[in-house]
Amino acid sequence: MTRKRRPFGIDFSGARSAGQAIWIAEGRLEGRRRVRLVDCYPAMALPDSGRERAPALAALRRLIAATPDGIFGCDFPVGLPSLVLDGADWKTFIAGFGSAYAHAEAFREGCRRIAQGRELRRETDKLAKTPFCAWNLRLYRQTYHGIADIVAPLHRDGLASIVSIEPPQPDRAWIAETCPASVLKRLDLYRPYKGRAPAAHKMRRDILAALVDLGFLVAPAKPARDRLIEDRGGDALDSVIACLAAAATLRQLETPLAGLDRIEGKVFFEL
Repeated sequence: MTRKRRPFGIDFSGARSAGQAIWIAEGRLEGRRRVRLVDCYPAMALPDSGRERAPALAALRRLIAATPDGIFGCDFPVGLPSLVLDGADWKTFIAGFGSAYAHAEAFREGCRRIAQGRELRRETDKLAKTPFCAWNLRLYRQTYHGIADIVAPLHRDGLASIVSIEPPQPDRAWIAETCPASVLKRLDLYRPYKGRAPAAHKMRRDILAALVDLGFLVAPAKPARDRLIEDRGGDALDSVIACLAAAATLRQLETPLAGLDRIEGKVFFEL
């Protein structure tokens, strides 16, 4: 049953120092929609992880595989515009992703070539108002490593259901694509909140308070609250927002999903 799932939020990164940049929030459902924050930490804190990208992504992959009762809200695209897939279905695309694109730069150039330099957006991107195209200069590494190092191997080995694309399987972890910026836009809370400026610090505090006041999040204890507010990059807060989106996805999965594109995917952004 979906209600027994544990929600996690992954603020993802494809940077070389991904272990430091990726943040993971674990929650517990209380009632119908409220989430209590259990923990929030960078990926480098996982067992056998590190600051560098390869060990951090391997550790994250192990976490997901070892949590068959979890749903992971991940903020990277799990699908691409159908034009770029060139007629392939999603399973064919995902199975051949690593051989088609040896590295992130090859992925970006390949997409740009097919799209003739345009930054195409999926229908779900337009609906969710995601900030960037999947191969945008600011996102392409995130997209590439999210698919190549997380989604593709977990899906290949039968360790995760990608619920943004396919029906969930009860015996494995679930991965749902989400976007913290889209969630904040939906809630009319999207203001500059990243950086060390006093205004950004205040906005992180205000966003956190709003999520509590709206009934989506149980007020975190002071140490956790301070950590979310003091993280200048906003990554810790983004992981909590992704966790809330994962919890909301569970409610949406209780009935057949409308608008689920089995090729391009779906962004879950409504709390």
